[in-house]
Amino acid sequence: MEELVNVVTLEEAKHHLRVEINEDDTYIESLIQVASQQAGTYTRRPWSYYGANVPLPIKQAILLIIGHLYENRESGTIPLQAEYLLQPYKLWLL
Repeated sequence: MEELVNVVTLEEAKHHLRVEINEDDTYIESLIQVASQQAGTYTRRPWSYYGANVPLPIKQAILLIIGHLYENRESGTIPLQAEYLLQPYKLWLL
């Protein structure tokens, strides 16, 4: 299995969430990994496919997933807006 590369930093995620405290840092870091994994699973592409140039819509989709999971801790779904952003990058299997 490919090593997970964080496309979003902790600082970027906290800024997106408007979180200023440090008590949730460990939890937010786990959300970054989960959201990145969800986005990668949805697109069916490993992050190494993009190298250091992950497209901005994918990064924004990951931030949306992080925000959704942070606010809805029992949810495991991808927000529809994130799906719209990820759709052009999805590898379709024939």
